[in-house]
Amino acid sequence: MKKLLACTSLVALYGCGGGGVSNSPLAVNQPPAFTSAATINRIENSALSLTVTATDRENQSLSFSIAGGADAATFSISAGGVLDFAAQNFDNPTDGNADNIYQVTLAVSDGALTTNQAFSVMVTNSREGIAVRRLFTGFTDPVAMAPIPGDTRLFVAERDGSIWYFDPATNTRSLYVRAAPFDPIGGPQSLGADGLLAIAPSASFATDGDLFVALSDARGNIQVRRFIRRIIVSGLLNNSEEVLTIARGAQAPTAGAWLGIGPDNELYLATGDAGGQNDASNSAQSDSSRFGKLIRIRRNPDPFAGAAPLYYFFDIIAKGIRQPAGGFFAANDLYIGDRGQTRLGELNRIAITQIGINFGWPFREGNVENQPGAPLGLTDPLLQVSYGSKSKQGSGLVIGGLLTTSITELQTRFIFSDLGGSIWTVPTSRLTGGTVLGASDYERRNEDFQPDVGAISGIVAFASGPPQRSYMLDRDGELFEIVPG
Repeated sequence: MKKLLACTSLVALYGCGGGGVSNSPLAVNQPPAFTSAATINRIENSALSLTVTATDRENQSLSFSIAGGADAATFSISAGGVLDFAAQNFDNPTDGNADNIYQVTLAVSDGALTTNQAFSVMVTNSREGIAVRRLFTGFTDPVAMAPIPGDTRLFVAERDGSIWYFDPATNTRSLYVRAAPFDPIGGPQSLGADGLLAIAPSASFATDGDLFVALSDARGNIQVRRFIRRIIVSGLLNNSEEVLTIARGAQAPTAGAWLGIGPDNELYLATGDAGGQNDASNSAQSDSSRFGKLIRIRRNPDPFAGAAPLYYFFDIIAKGIRQPAGGFFAANDLYIGDRGQTRLGELNRIAITQIGINFGWPFREGNVENQPGAPLGLTDPLLQVSYGSKSKQGSGLVIGGLLTTSITELQTRFIFSDLGGSIWTVPTSRLTGGTVLGASDYERRNEDFQPDVGAISGIVAFASGPPQRSYMLDRDGELFEIVPG
């Protein structure tokens, strides 16, 4: 009887018989333990919802929460363990390291003890319907490409003046002309150090055969010439006529020019500044200089009306440009790229009905002051790219524009690149001009644009032609087509 009483009196402390786990308040409580995976992969642009699990030795009720982590704001979790992860864009990561690995610290508690576990989601890429195939390799130092109106072929130009027909139907090229400066007395001249700069076939090329070319001559001047098909075909050396010559000053001008045909069928020319650190002669701001300008070139319908023949009119419609970096017309707007000196590349926009726009160089690069004394009324860029070696930095901006394509993803994307090899896009809906877009606003698409053969080292030109075909010209001589994936 005494033995039974003793056992009864001690049961609250130690239990009797059987040796089972005690629920005694003096027993040692064990912390809960996670049983679900600590990492998971998720394809971009798709949300994630999963149930996190854990066990507790004492079978107590558990509750879950977020305890921290570099990317905690991307996650939420219910007390019952349902973890939600917001959809993320692989091409524009927002995680702390910008490496598409989103990290959070999860916590589970039994009411007394808490266990933490690091958890991560690795976001993987989807090419979003984009594929790239190489059509041709073998161009030497290519600088420009343009679709030919009324034709399925392209013009591809090299720095040495060679301008090629390229036929995507056969992936072959044939030489059209070797463009060269021309002197009325001395005849064809050697190209200058900067070589051929830009090309633009006329809107009516199929009938008039006019190809406009900007090039540098041996004196360092910029010449814009009209190359005439009927004379080229005849084999005459004097196969072009002067449209405009811009004489260099004391400095060699900043290399670069852009040509394009506007929706008004007029020729547009963008020029770099007259050269030197911070545009030493202030040419980009001077109304008496044609350097650093956007110029509309109009044919004179009656060139013999005056005392001397005047074949073209020249309207300066914008100034403050340092180094043109491609251009693109959309409706009545021209999007023009500009490479800054040390800080920023930028994308600018101007309606062709406007006149007198000032993009700010050399007082500003992008929207950043470069030197004091800026005039009032400068126009901010739509977008700017910082110079540097990170994934959304560069130093050789090239503007592509809105491509003609059947790929849904690209129909609402403005594409641009850097000579360092990056390819970026930004939704066209973001290009409102209300704010200057930066790195967080555009996407790096290199994985989406990996070609089937070869590699992209730096795109120098984009072009679209019929029927809904789009092309990229690489600086190492490869020509690629963007096709549905």
